[in-house]
Amino acid sequence: PATKPAIPKLCSTATSIRLLMPISTAKWVVLRSMQWLGVAPILGSWIVAAVLLTRWRGHKGMSISAHGATTNCSYLLFALTLTLYALSYGTFAFSWLIPRLQLPPVFGVAASLAVACLLATAWIRDNNGGDNRKHGTPAYSMAALMAVQLGIIAASPTLSLIVRGLLIATTLYMIIAFYLFFFVPRVKPYYLWFQGGYVLSFQLSILAIIAQTWLL
Repeated sequence: PATKPAIPKLCSTATSIRLLMPISTAKWVVLRSMQWLGVAPILGSWIVAAVLLTRWRGHKGMSISAHGATTNCSYLLFALTLTLYALSYGTFAFSWLIPRLQLPPVFGVAASLAVACLLATAWIRDNNGGDNRKHGTPAYSMAALMAVQLGIIAASPTLSLIVRGLLIATTLYMIIAFYLFFFVPRVKPYYLWFQGGYVLSFQLSILAIIAQTWLL
């Protein structure tokens, strides 16, 4: 018996591919947008930090939040920036970071607590040297949770060896910096340097994770 032509089957396959292309394109756009929710707030926070540290310049023993508490205008800028950063990071973590890196549920808990602490840090004004426990407790909790999150991410099987090594080194640096600040009084006059390096190391690690997915 004569074989049936394969043209109809090929046409059907081509039609299916054409129908799926808009779906895959939309999925790519959504995933890339989620990545930018991790990138844009970091870049924006650098700009705002530069404004705070130049427009309302203090001394190197003052934290970034203390600079932000200098005036009502600086406080509002600081609080709004951290709020947008917290909401963007939370969305980025749950919509892209966790599923993309196959992170365990404990990371979601750590990220949620970090976002909550960040929001509290934003709106509980720094007391500039007074009794600052209401502001300091969520601020230091958030800082500790940064190291916890990087430690969890470093165990992800999806990371390259280079990025994994970077995360491990950064986590160790953050632990050492945390210890030095609390137990070595001589570093307290350089609070701003320690805080800036601590936050920057976390942000650069997040950017390295995103860059890995762009390059590979």
